[in-house]
Amino acid sequence: MREFRRQSLSDAEIEIRRHRQGPLHPARIPAGDKYYDVIDALFQTQQKWAFARDPLPQLLAVAKQLGFTEQSFDECLANQKVLDGIDWVRQRGAEKFGVNSTPTFFINGTIHRGEMNLEETEKLLQPYLKA
Repeated sequence: MREFRRQSLSDAEIEIRRHRQGPLHPARIPAGDKYYDVIDALFQTQQKWAFARDPLPQLLAVAKQLGFTEQSFDECLANQKVLDGIDWVRQRGAEKFGVNSTPTFFINGTIHRGEMNLEETEKLLQPYLKA
């Protein structure tokens, strides 16, 4: 996604919504300016934490590499307002739009499920971009 955002796509709007998959979702880590750094790091290390019985140590290690402290990490996880917001987006996505997995993309109203590389994404968007 980072590569895609670097491209000059003045006629396309990109919206990313967090879709909660389990009781602990990495989207609870507020990244601010580092949003894409956090997402990239989480995808790169996903095999270490996604299927672990206790993913917290691995997620904390990733968060620390991005400048979080244990205290700020714990505060993020304890933020019920953020969790409620993620749950609302997940439920709305599932009920209103049929989102049941990540990643899910909508391009001009058509749903595309599963990972897409930059070339695949550009090919799907090209008909909607002005020359």
